[in-house]
Amino acid sequence: MIRRTRPLEDVARLTGSSVEQLREWCATGLLSCDRVDGHWALPDSELPAAYSLAAVGPRLATERLPSGAHLLAVAFPDHGTASRALDAIRSETGVRPREVELAPLSIDGLQMVLVAGRIPAEHRTRIEAIVRAAGGRVIDGAPRLVRLAEDEDADQMESYGA
Repeated sequence: MIRRTRPLEDVARLTGSSVEQLREWCATGLLSCDRVDGHWALPDSELPAAYSLAAVGPRLATERLPSGAHLLAVAFPDHGTASRALDAIRSETGVRPREVELAPLSIDGLQMVLVAGRIPAEHRTRIEAIVRAAGGRVIDGAPRLVRLAEDEDADQMESYGA
């Protein structure tokens, strides 16, 4: 059975994302795209994921963050776990719902759930503790570069292809 796909130009019109952003999501595996005649195409079954990424992406991609805030991206194995961790982050730190959201994620073909957004620096330690307690992995968001050789999560990061 052949999967029905849409050209990225059509997906861009539907979701309000740019074609360039959609190409990046295809290339990095955030969207499970197919190559059709040398171009990326989105299977109809992936359209909800494209809408989710389009809803989260623009707010996360702003150039300036509020003073003392940084971006955080965390991977979880399933939607239920991600949702519970997100609820805990919001209730325990006061992070507003619009600042941290869920989206589908694929790393090396492994389907996961992304929790991403802007977090105040003063809550970083607590949020990372919530994430680890829930079985999530911080995949981006450290305010400075971390040397993996010294990082206690180096082995965990390897399991995600980092």
